[in-house]
Amino acid sequence: GVKIINYPLEEYLDPNWSLIDYIRTIDFKICGIDLHWIHNAYGAIEIARIVKEVKPNAKVILGGLSASYFHTQILKYYKSIDGIIRGEGEIPLLKYVHNINQNRSLDSIPNFSYRNSSNHIKTNSLSYTAKTLDNLNFTNVSLLKNAKQYFECSRKIMGISFNLSIGRGCPFNCPFCGGGQRASQHLTGRNEVILRTPKKVIEDIIYIVDKYKVPSLFFGHGTYPANLKYWKTLFGLIQKEKNRYWRRSRDLAVTFP
Repeated sequence: GVKIINYPLEEYLDPNWSLIDYIRTIDFKICGIDLHWIHNAYGAIEIARIVKEVKPNAKVILGGLSASYFHTQILKYYKSIDGIIRGEGEIPLLKYVHNINQNRSLDSIPNFSYRNSSNHIKTNSLSYTAKTLDNLNFTNVSLLKNAKQYFECSRKIMGISFNLSIGRGCPFNCPFCGGGQRASQHLTGRNEVILRTPKKVIEDIIYIVDKYKVPSLFFGHGTYPANLKYWKTLFGLIQKEKNRYWRRSRDLAVTFP
């Protein structure tokens, strides 16, 4: 099975909670750690060290844009990290788990960097990007330990809404952003924007509002002339669902960041 742990949330809910003690109570072969934002680098690498110290036989891998950019340096200097999935990771992660369980070679896994048996860093081709996002689940929050408390804390303490992913890629190259078109192509291999169908987005909104009573959510994907038709279609469907589905329960706020 799969379980996701939000370290800060666990410490907030229980100041005496210990990551080391928790790791000792569970059995796992692979630990995946998020290193997307660069300011999380120390925490991610330290958690990798702790996991390897407590479970030396477990495989520890990283993912995220920051891990993707610094994959060679991370593998060179931090031996507690066994591999890094670069760019989009759904299929590469599944293949990694399968190959580890079958004791197969790792050289066929796309987007994967690792140290081989000779301790040399190997960088597999950056060849996987999702062709469609409609077959991916962006609201399976049940995998998260204390999921209900996660939503409550996010809303009451941090004052943030639920971020629903609707697309990947960007057509622009803003100088202040590390996720623009050129950066996305370099880090993930993606050279075009891909959007989920409005129908799938609506299904996710209905699920997350009904299951976790989320009062508001936002889309992190911006508007621009090329996708105005998409947004008009999506918000038209949202308005219909608000009138039909959410009218008797609560107002739902949908915003852009």
